[in-house]
Amino acid sequence: MDLARFPVTESLHGSWRFALDKDDVGVEQKWYSMRLGDTIVLPGILQEQGYGDEVTAGTEWASSLHDPLWYLRDEYIKYAQPGNIKVPFWLQPKKHYRGAAWYQRDIVVPESWRGSRISLTLERVNWVSSVWLDDRELGSSNSLSVPHYYDLGVVEPGTYTLTIRVDNRLQMDVRPDGHSMTDSIGSTWNGIIGRIDLTASSPVWIKQADVYPDIKTKSALVQVEIGNSTGKSGQGKLVCGETSQPIRWDESGGRFEVLVSLGDNAELWDEFNPKLHQFVLELQGESIYDACSLTIGIRELRTEGTQFVLNNRPVHFRGTHDAGAFPLTGYPAMDVEAWKQIFQVCKDHGLNHVRYHSFCPPKAAFIAADQIGIYLQVECSIWTWLNPGTEVEAWLYEETERILREYGNHPSFVLLSHGNEPLGLWKEVLPNWLKHFKEKDSRRLYCMQTGRQDRLNPDEDYYEHWNNEYPEQDYLVMGRIGYDRLRGPSVWNGSDFRSVVERLNVPVLTHEIGQWCSFPKLDDVEKYTGHLQAKNYEIYLDLLKENGLLDQAEDFLLASGKLQALCYKEEIEANLRTPGIGGFQLLDLRDYPGQGTALVGVLNVFWESKGYITAEEFRRFCSETVPLARFTSRVFTTGDIVKIPIDVYHYGAEPLKNAKLTWKVLRQDGTTAAEGEFPVQDIPLGSGIPVNEVELSFADWEAPAQYKLMVSFADLPYENDWAFWVYPDDKNEVDCSEVFVTDCFDDTAAAKLEDGEKVLYFAAQQLSWEHPPFSFYPIFWNRLMNPGWQRSLGILCDPEHPALIEFPTDYHADFQWKDILNHQCRAVDLNLLHDKLEPIVWGIDDWNRSLKLGLIFECRVGSGKLLICSADLQTDLESRPGAKQLLKSLIRYMNSDKFKPKVELSVQDLEKILFPTQIMPELGARITADAEGERFGTAERLIDGDPNTFWISGWRDDAKSHPHSLTIEFEREVPIAGLVVMQTQHDRLRRGHIKDYRIEMSSDGREWINVKESALKSSFKVQKIYFDKVTNAKYLKFTSLSGFGGDRVSALAELAVIYAGRIHGRTGRYGFTEVRTESVDIDDPTAAGN
Repeated sequence: MDLARFPVTESLHGSWRFALDKDDVGVEQKWYSMRLGDTIVLPGILQEQGYGDEVTAGTEWASSLHDPLWYLRDEYIKYAQPGNIKVPFWLQPKKHYRGAAWYQRDIVVPESWRGSRISLTLERVNWVSSVWLDDRELGSSNSLSVPHYYDLGVVEPGTYTLTIRVDNRLQMDVRPDGHSMTDSIGSTWNGIIGRIDLTASSPVWIKQADVYPDIKTKSALVQVEIGNSTGKSGQGKLVCGETSQPIRWDESGGRFEVLVSLGDNAELWDEFNPKLHQFVLELQGESIYDACSLTIGIRELRTEGTQFVLNNRPVHFRGTHDAGAFPLTGYPAMDVEAWKQIFQVCKDHGLNHVRYHSFCPPKAAFIAADQIGIYLQVECSIWTWLNPGTEVEAWLYEETERILREYGNHPSFVLLSHGNEPLGLWKEVLPNWLKHFKEKDSRRLYCMQTGRQDRLNPDEDYYEHWNNEYPEQDYLVMGRIGYDRLRGPSVWNGSDFRSVVERLNVPVLTHEIGQWCSFPKLDDVEKYTGHLQAKNYEIYLDLLKENGLLDQAEDFLLASGKLQALCYKEEIEANLRTPGIGGFQLLDLRDYPGQGTALVGVLNVFWESKGYITAEEFRRFCSETVPLARFTSRVFTTGDIVKIPIDVYHYGAEPLKNAKLTWKVLRQDGTTAAEGEFPVQDIPLGSGIPVNEVELSFADWEAPAQYKLMVSFADLPYENDWAFWVYPDDKNEVDCSEVFVTDCFDDTAAAKLEDGEKVLYFAAQQLSWEHPPFSFYPIFWNRLMNPGWQRSLGILCDPEHPALIEFPTDYHADFQWKDILNHQCRAVDLNLLHDKLEPIVWGIDDWNRSLKLGLIFECRVGSGKLLICSADLQTDLESRPGAKQLLKSLIRYMNSDKFKPKVELSVQDLEKILFPTQIMPELGARITADAEGERFGTAERLIDGDPNTFWISGWRDDAKSHPHSLTIEFEREVPIAGLVVMQTQHDRLRRGHIKDYRIEMSSDGREWINVKESALKSSFKVQKIYFDKVTNAKYLKFTSLSGFGGDRVSALAELAVIYAGRIHGRTGRYGFTEVRTESVDIDDPTAAGN
């Protein structure tokens, strides 16, 4: 045995024998003793090599965050047919498999390895591996985060059969949503990736070496564990450079410490200078030799109050979430270069931190982060319920121990959390876990969990709770503390979160900020050349084709993307304005491919630009140094004088000395409207550092006009800007004398058009439920996981259109649109009118629905000309200068010779988009149910005209099953031609969606006539039920006879009669209630109750 050669490694990459074990009989039948018949290549996974099951409508997915009955939903039935399976909620594997599989090959132990200890390394396995050498079982391993190591012991030279069984099923009672084990990102692979090798080493070897650097002494304490397979005690020495230390080990080995000096000039490691130090640790003794190479960074991370402190300098974490999603393979890259590219993209966008959601990346990622200078938060590969004394709790301790041993020396590994948003009795588990590992390994900071919010209770002191009940916790990751938010639009008006931060004792990282969507980048479908396929994108393309919108897809992407980027700018700047806050974790810099498909990134899932913001533009508001302006509004009039406080966020390598900041206001043509500079000053490290203020008086400014305030450092490459708008300070009402303006399309409006007049119709009050509400804010996360009636993604318009000439705008939404879109705005589905209608202002709809939406459009009716606007430009205009200015622009356009609508509609066409949504209150309807959910699910919500509310027959699993009856009594007999119903809009599981129903009518409430029996679709669309004839009745009974997929409860959002009588004008003003999704994993900051 040539000791100088050890350790020696032999790769086992290549062709292996293989067999699927679908019936799980391989262990019982001793497949390790048989010669397996199929072949497979390792490293690799079986699904990408053609093994596994075909995907069908009934495929059982590892996820709790999708609709398992998707194939029963009306919009997806055609995609659930054999030969045309297209799963809507994530990337679809070519093959799917959850179960056992066996991998086998022959190995040769050479004569040169005689007497050595042999070990097997399987770098990453999902989830459990079991290994046999010939008929000898070597054991099992169940780590999701680190290599599976097997000790073969001392093996005589010769040929052996190595057999490995891999089982990728859930191995414990855990949620199937952790990112190491979920179909949401395709991580339910079965195989072995990364290193697969045999290593021959000395029978006494270096089993573990943990390095503890000291920034004060520029030294490193190496804690060494020696393994011993000889069963005999011995002696030798540990050698590291000039250091040589005698040691003695016993029959099982031993633990020792070596202090290594790194030199007085040894540089520290951080994001600005990721300096690494390498040295070799040798074990020497008689017939004993082993060596390992150690690479470390010298750094020290601690906290002071609410600040992180790295190497005695405050540090702020600008981070993004990452789930370890790799869209071509489903499994993570195992090479350093791939991870360096990822981390460089993060750095290019001004980030210095990545949080791994319920995932621990492989060693290559840590090496890359060490080299690039990225701070990592690692989690223990679970997102689940935790309870004391369970198998899951025991596994969590084991997995944490493995992670610390495997990756603990990496300087980039700065933060550790057990995992994401735990459920169960986690407060009885995690404090002990935290204390145990914090005492065991002091090289990083610890947080119990990432992002779980407390249930809201007005009597709870949440600050007392988080400050005092868990004193061992180093930091928090939270989206809110009790009722007090740490993210979202509540502080986009120049404010910050200091009122929250100042009441905490430890740093807080803001959890999953952003989650704002853009329209999909549909040409990405061509990039999916691996075993995961973008069948969901094919559905999106089909919807666009069906609705005549395919040519708009690119423009929708760019316009929605500009709004998304604007929202991210606001989110990030609010964090940077907050003194003392620890940082943020975006969700996300890139798109997330699962959980319904969350297009929340300014990059696609491949870490590539989507075309609407560059890395350089992103860094203007997200980098180590950022100028900040505290605008309380972006819309002003020429009567305003404003003072805009200017702050600086600076977490560079050093404080700034004699910094000079300048400012200027630019007109849209690039010329300067105003400018100035601030006195030279020193800028310390910190966030929300006050600098000065900009005072502007708009009395003599051109208006209406769009301007941009730009704040820059005179001698440094840091600059930021903000758009704002100035409108005339006109106290007079808008002159509409030449246009008939109405919010009620009735006989009068129709007559005006027949007479050749011009009509401006504000349609929102009379639109039917087919025409959804519209909002300034884009979709939060996505509408498959977080469904709702409102599904806005911004607007698209031509800024040069003459209708908008007096309303300065870009082609996308910006803050001058915020009040307009958030003020009882609706959007009209133009395909219900005429397929040739092209709106002046488009509303961009959710890609899962892709309605052709118009907010402002025009047509000819009879001899007249009609402009329809579904936003409110009528009420409170004295306090809404943007709305008033848009009204002026529309009126001017209608009074010009450019107002020449091309598409002709009839009055009857227009009536198709109208419906008296308040008809039930108008008819004095009263409703009772034989079963109803308390609080938010009562029967009266079914006839309130608001599809965002609903009736449900019960909340619990033990609720009364079908049938469920609703009885409506009117004030008098009414002529009824049918019903309009809407299934509930807010629940991804569509609980309570009604299938079979019966409708009865009565004049006295005692004797009933059956007028209709049929079935509804499980759909979010409006459904109309027409009777064979108009029936007069004072009572109506609607009975739900069955649901979908064994559902026990019934629910409806709206039920209204199709009234056969005469309606004069509108039936009352509508009002919609914003409601939360039923998904407990969604915390939308724009929804009611949040």
